[in-house]
Amino acid sequence: MSVLTIVTFATNNIQSYSASLSIDGNQTINLNSIETKKIRVGDIDVGYKIIGGRSPILLINGFSAPLDFWDSTLIGKLASNHTVITFDNRGIGNTTAGIKQFFIRRFGRALPIGAFGQSALHDRWGYDHRNAMDVGVNPDSNEGQALIGYLRANGIPFTAFHFAVPGVATGPHIHVGLPSHRMAPRWVAANSRNISGQ
Repeated sequence: MSVLTIVTFATNNIQSYSASLSIDGNQTINLNSIETKKIRVGDIDVGYKIIGGRSPILLINGFSAPLDFWDSTLIGKLASNHTVITFDNRGIGNTTAGIKQFFIRRFGRALPIGAFGQSALHDRWGYDHRNAMDVGVNPDSNEGQALIGYLRANGIPFTAFHFAVPGVATGPHIHVGLPSHRMAPRWVAANSRNISGQ
């Protein structure tokens, strides 16, 4: 999950999403009374809450506890000087589990990820693959069909490659995310030098 996505979205929307509270710093805030919002981050919907209206502070729970777990006195003190952002971790509370957990539950093994984000091969071929992943399953297999069904049911964009395509796909796989577009030649040349170490 991208914490940066949550913080950026929340920071850009503080005025429209902050709770209309007058917070003096001695007040306790019951997080259960604050509306839970959702934002799509990669393959999951993340539940989050925003309290306050000043510079943002993100509370990250290290336990498998929901976003309402935080102490109400602490939230009151922080919200008097900050916009407090709290969220549910992947698979907890109001946040969905995602593709990896679906695959593990269904097939009892890890999702076979061939490329997560940009890779040397994508750089060499000149594709922007930063917001996508390639899953090493044949789209025609039982695993591939189940994964495609999950992606469709959750509105996640994908492309199914049934065979190798020179300069585009090394073999059968499912590309999860929007299609990768060609990058500017100058960017490709700069990154090709960095990859080869020249």
